[in-house]
Amino acid sequence: MTIRMTYDQEAEMGYLYLFPETFTPAIEETDELEENEFLNVDVDQEGRIVGIECFNEEANVIRAVHSQAFLYAEHTDRFSLRLRNTIPKSSSHLQGVTFYFAESDHTGFIGFDILDLERYPVDILRTLAQPAYK
Repeated sequence: MTIRMTYDQEAEMGYLYLFPETFTPAIEETDELEENEFLNVDVDQEGRIVGIECFNEEANVIRAVHSQAFLYAEHTDRFSLRLRNTIPKSSSHLQGVTFYFAESDHTGFIGFDILDLERYPVDILRTLAQPAYK
């Protein structure tokens, strides 16, 4: 399976799902990522981020790659997803997930790591993972 991404041309908004279609937790709230007003996260009743809404210039990365196949890289201590092969200059942490950005001002979203493997279902994430060097 691959990571699901959508891009709404009319709204100029991208959406990145953290889980496969078979895992459908109910969204309890939507929060703006404090460091970047153009990223909102949907959080379920377990406090897990289940999706990322991207607006304005942050939606450009989703628009550019939404039809491509992406998989998590599974590491010993995390699951990683990178949408661009860019070295991060800044990061932000929320709900057991670290978000990475191409610019030091927390813009240019490039991906994330799921670090809290107690909170996020490893068996579900593995369905979207490719082996990585551990």
